[in-house]
Amino acid sequence: MEIYLADNIRKLRKEHSLTQEQLAEALGVTVGAVYKWESRQSMPEIKLLVEIAEFFETSVDVLLGYGWERGSMGDAISRISQLCAEKNFDEAVKYAEKALKKYPNSFGVVFESGMMYALMMEKSTAPRAIELFERSLKLIDQNPKEEISEWSIKNLIAICYADMERYDKAVALLKKNNICGINDDIIGTILSQNCKKPEEALEYLSSALVNALGSFYRISLGYANAYSELGRLDEAKETVIWALQVCKGLRKSDAITYMDKGDVRSLLVLAELCAMQGNDDEAYQHLKEARDAALRFDSAPSYSTEGLKFFHGKDSTFYDDFGDTAMAGIENFISADAPAQHLRTYWEKLKKEDGKNDEE
Repeated sequence: MEIYLADNIRKLRKEHSLTQEQLAEALGVTVGAVYKWESRQSMPEIKLLVEIAEFFETSVDVLLGYGWERGSMGDAISRISQLCAEKNFDEAVKYAEKALKKYPNSFGVVFESGMMYALMMEKSTAPRAIELFERSLKLIDQNPKEEISEWSIKNLIAICYADMERYDKAVALLKKNNICGINDDIIGTILSQNCKKPEEALEYLSSALVNALGSFYRISLGYANAYSELGRLDEAKETVIWALQVCKGLRKSDAITYMDKGDVRSLLVLAELCAMQGNDDEAYQHLKEARDAALRFDSAPSYSTEGLKFFHGKDSTFYDDFGDTAMAGIENFISADAPAQHLRTYWEKLKKEDGKNDEE
């Protein structure tokens, strides 16, 4: 069983930008003692180990860095996760409680056990989940996963309060940790379903809708690009068509909205995909639709949320890097080194047709 105490003391000292002299002074020991710890010539006494751990705001387990922490402890974490995936919660509870007694200061075991109780989504198990999540916050420095953070754990605690039907407490915590409006949808749902505050709920849901719309455009185009790179062009086209259909349902009738400009980009991608498949007629038709949508938007450009259906919050502004105008966006797209060369030819044809129509 290898112990990494020397390495960890040196690492933590450097992370805190301390010299050996400064650490020695803070702990009330000699510089020589710190030097011997870091060079593996000696080890601190047990009482001093606790003081060192407290000084660096970590646990003794982490400070010692036992080699087996990645072995049997990791197996315990995986086992709890597996039992939860199987929804075998009775067995999961028994196993988790044993693991917690064996590894009380392991972030992974404590957090995974908290998730287990939270996933049961019962009023009776939520307090235990909260207790474990709060304990995991004290061990957060052990966390190796980027998707887990202090912020995400606090939001899990809020959801547990909702399971306990303590909705005001849940909403207060969600609002406190509502970074970039990420909790708007949950707050709006709880306010509408459980707190009977429809007006306030609509404000949060409206904000969530705007954020979701921006994410939706990025997700659909991201899928289209990924599928295109993999040669799965039919699936790429499906994702773009899906985006066009969804956004169509969010428009107020006859209103010019920012979604018109979003449609221009989607239609250009769809035209490009059709051209890559050799469907020249479809490519030309979609390019023409993109042109029409661009002219519509540029005739009365709107970057506000006024034309967005179901929006009841304060008016906000959309931003993009597509072009100063929708037509400029098309020109930028066409002039890029797109794999579908036919689009440039079709675009010149459309411009000539527009010129003839203007002369007539």
